[in-house]
Amino acid sequence: MTGMAYWGALAAMGIMAFYFFQNNNMRMAVLALIIGGLIVYSHETGKGAQDFKKGIHDTIDNPAKAYERKFESEAFKTDKEIDYKK
Repeated sequence: MTGMAYWGALAAMGIMAFYFFQNNNMRMAVLALIIGGLIVYSHETGKGAQDFKKGIHDTIDNPAKAYERKFESEAFKTDKEIDYKK
């Protein structure tokens, strides 16, 4: 987030937390504060949810590719020409 979008998002989270607190909805107030904290954390460190998702995807995808390579066979390759006249 750059410029006013960062401060606007933090202000919105703060206003929402205050509004929820005034209406005795503590769960939503805490959730709004946690989301605000995540915005600050991702802005300050540069680590966001996208990096986390990519890391999880790689931990699943790499073993799956290795497992797939174990069962590769020349019989199922589609780049070879097939002679139907036999």
